[in-house]
Amino acid sequence: MTETTLYLMAGCPFCWRAWTVATASGVKFHTKFLTVEEVRGDDYKKINPAQRVPALQTKEGFLFESNAIIRYLARENPSSGLYGSNPYEEALVDQWLDWISNEFTGHIQQFIRPVFGSNTFDKDAHKTAMEGAVKALKTLEAHFKTNKYFVGGSITLPDFALGTIMRYPMMLNWEEGFRKAYPNVLRWFQEVNNHEAIQKCLGRVRYCQKAFPTKK
Repeated sequence: MTETTLYLMAGCPFCWRAWTVATASGVKFHTKFLTVEEVRGDDYKKINPAQRVPALQTKEGFLFESNAIIRYLARENPSSGLYGSNPYEEALVDQWLDWISNEFTGHIQQFIRPVFGSNTFDKDAHKTAMEGAVKALKTLEAHFKTNKYFVGGSITLPDFALGTIMRYPMMLNWEEGFRKAYPNVLRWFQEVNNHEAIQKCLGRVRYCQKAFPTKK
């Protein structure tokens, strides 16, 4: 019998997304952490032709792309509530997952990649990313003013999706003064990152005191 195996790489926020959802879902799974060389190797290319992580081996076959993986895991155990409790809430979960991908993820990557040296710092690109992030944060601030989570009264997939990828700018880029401008977002972020699945996989968040200088 094929075991459910989650292929990950340390430090990858998309892997954090899949790993924490897998843990919260109650689905039995194993983890396999890969090196950069293994991800770029021929064996892994058979799992994900794009040679990116995460990937998930299921009894039916392999899956890649983090949102596809977390949707599968939530559907595998509907009682977890991670996909909402009715068709409308399921649609809201999909809505917010798409919104996070379209309106936020690219801006966050623009912040963190120059810190790690994977991208060259570009002043104009950084300015554009900041403007986009502020716009998205204002949307979230309004939403979380009257909502504890993205959907309904309990944590669902978009909370994990954004709550994990937002850890990097919270730790590396966004100083206290910036964070204070979005108290509802900060309350939500803290609530989500105190979830037992995130604590078990990733531990506590060490908030940024002074923004890291970008590598040029």
